[in-house]
Amino acid sequence: MNNKIISIAFLLTVVILNSSFSLVIIPESKGKQKKYFPKIINEAKVYFGMTEEKFLKKNSAAILGEEVDFRKTYTVKYNTGAIEEIIYYFTTEETPLLYEFIIKYKNMERVLPIAKELLGEPNYRGEWRIANTAIKEYFNMAIWTFGHKMVYATTLKHSEWKDGF
Repeated sequence: MNNKIISIAFLLTVVILNSSFSLVIIPESKGKQKKYFPKIINEAKVYFGMTEEKFLKKNSAAILGEEVDFRKTYTVKYNTGAIEEIIYYFTTEETPLLYEFIIKYKNMERVLPIAKELLGEPNYRGEWRIANTAIKEYFNMAIWTFGHKMVYATTLKHSEWKDGF
């Protein structure tokens, strides 16, 4: 009987220690990817790999948009400032995860200068590529501009980019 109690206490200790360890690692990891994000994204407390449920709790103004077999989108509209809207892309797995967002600016001429100010000069064919090791994640990140838009995407599992950019 005492051996069972000791075994159960040991297992509970291991579970608690593992849980505590995970809680320490996760915020640091999100901080690494967020240093590449514009201020508006950080203010929205959004990060790649975030669940749809957490996103909706923090972004009540998000409007459900396109739903196809491999993704679902939410849009947040802005009435002031340089940004018109941000479209967030989620996987369609049982627990949908954020894997991409597109920031649509009002002034097309400002998009590339804003990106360069935030990210420096492009490091891959006019785009920015961020290795998983730089952001301490299991996915890579890419950023590019297109017309009025700045696109942030990841190779998150179950996303349209899972095999690379």
